[in-house]
Amino acid sequence: MLKLKSSIVFFILLVLLNSVNAQNISVKMKEILILGNDENLTPEYLFYRINHICSDQSNNIYVSQENLAKIRVFDRNGKIITSIGKKGQGPGEILEATSMTVAPNNDLIVVDRLNRRITRYSNLGRKFKTYRFIEEHHIDPWNIFPLNSDLFLLNYLKKSNYQAGITEDDKIFHVYNSNFSKIIESFTSVADIWDFNQPFLKSIAGTWFLRICIVDSEKIIIAPGFYDGQLLIYKKEKGEWNLRKVSGKISKYKSYKLLNPSDYSNKKYPRYYMKNGKFLIVQQNLSRGIFVLNNGNIIHFTSTQKNNKVKNFVELFDRNGNYIGYSLLNELIDVLWKDKDDNFYCRTVSEQGFSIIKVFKLYINLR
Repeated sequence: MLKLKSSIVFFILLVLLNSVNAQNISVKMKEILILGNDENLTPEYLFYRINHICSDQSNNIYVSQENLAKIRVFDRNGKIITSIGKKGQGPGEILEATSMTVAPNNDLIVVDRLNRRITRYSNLGRKFKTYRFIEEHHIDPWNIFPLNSDLFLLNYLKKSNYQAGITEDDKIFHVYNSNFSKIIESFTSVADIWDFNQPFLKSIAGTWFLRICIVDSEKIIIAPGFYDGQLLIYKKEKGEWNLRKVSGKISKYKSYKLLNPSDYSNKKYPRYYMKNGKFLIVQQNLSRGIFVLNNGNIIHFTSTQKNNKVKNFVELFDRNGNYIGYSLLNELIDVLWKDKDDNFYCRTVSEQGFSIIKVFKLYINLR
């Protein structure tokens, strides 16, 4: 966790070179806001297992958390404004905020897996419209992003495919119209993301998180959650989505390590483990967030874990996906959102064990 010496702290981060082509990067972080770090505050300022963060054009901050149906709204200074929704199945109510985003017109869009619907809230929740799912889905994970004012990108696998058995050709991205009544197109095969030649990756295909960056309505960048140093760039050309893979910082470790479950009959698993059916693995390289900056460059947050030692990095790519270089970070950063002013919203834990949100600005200089 970042240790504060004042409310605003600069962190000078070490820089390494990945190859002769990579430039040296100097990075400074300016922390501008913390939410949830004071146990003496009233409950609306405290968090438990934050799921999603997003912000609108006024930099109002929307926060959802596990086991809490309502969405809390804070102003850019961290003062609570209101809450949106409440637990239930009635109009405007929420059973589970599976995912959410802010539309270009400032509406909050909430995907509710358990209610099987999408709700569009306007005017800080004072008005809303509800849209039923138009087909059966298997929704794990689920992401939603605006492509423009008329189209939304949804990430899921169809439930029928999941029950019958996932195939390499099943699509995971679906473009919807603005009232979620029609699927315009579907693209990205499951096997583009998860290597079916690796039994563990095949077992989690379609059910493990992706970090997704919307560059514009015709360009999308994907960082697999288990990150082996390659990003996937989808660009729409002549009506088709074409895939190009680009390399960033290549770790000397594989993104995961298979373990023998029989070696852990006492269930005292190592740190950063994951159990999926018959597979027991240790997570070694993970993506922590990917975003397009206002200058067009792409920034990717990653972490590497080996022998209980964690290293954290920022990778930088230009707008065309060409690798520029990386910086070694001294703290773990799990970044969930970037606002219109290039402020980053990080989910982390305080020294006292509270779930907290840190908002920071990142300055990158090329040497």
